[in-house]
Amino acid sequence: MLSTSTLILLWAIALFIIGYLVLLYRYHYRTPDTITILQCTADDFSPDLLRERQPIVCRGMGDTTVFATLRASLSSSSTASPVSTADQDTVYSRLQHIAPWFATPQPIQVPSIPPSDQFQQSQWDVRLWVQLRGTSRVWFVAPGGVSGEGPSNEDGYVEVVLREGDGVFVPFLWWYRVVEGENGESGVDNEKRGVNDGVEVGWRR
Repeated sequence: MLSTSTLILLWAIALFIIGYLVLLYRYHYRTPDTITILQCTADDFSPDLLRERQPIVCRGMGDTTVFATLRASLSSSSTASPVSTADQDTVYSRLQHIAPWFATPQPIQVPSIPPSDQFQQSQWDVRLWVQLRGTSRVWFVAPGGVSGEGPSNEDGYVEVVLREGDGVFVPFLWWYRVVEGENGESGVDNEKRGVNDGVEVGWRR
């Protein structure tokens, strides 16, 4: 039978572990009230930036070897192209350095985020949208500044313009909405409106 001092020590260790896990959870899933759009290039991107829990615009992400094949296939076609299992495995294996612990890669969606008149809330731990063709505008609203069912178009949002080759990381629980491109289109021209002009990858626990 364990002595009283041993039981007290075990209880103290258990409480310490529980407290540590609670603090770790709150830190990992913290939701800021303000928006600061971080910027980088594909060459100087560091996974440490993801800890800031802010949207990150990464120029040249679509030009990397990770997305080069997908970008080439879309730029040569005006119709949707399914992403094969082999291509998905290749993409996620090359992005393994930014994958969260114990998170599952999500199917690569093409099209990914079509223009919408409603905000959506990201439920993925890491979500990366890469503009492979054309131009898109993305509105962001910080989760800490939203009450009720979600933000409206009148809520204070920050707009990011994604041009061909740009990528943006959407933080967990942030609200986002993809609107039409700079010339009033989501893709390249009227005939290609609604075409797949981006690809979305990410992980979710």
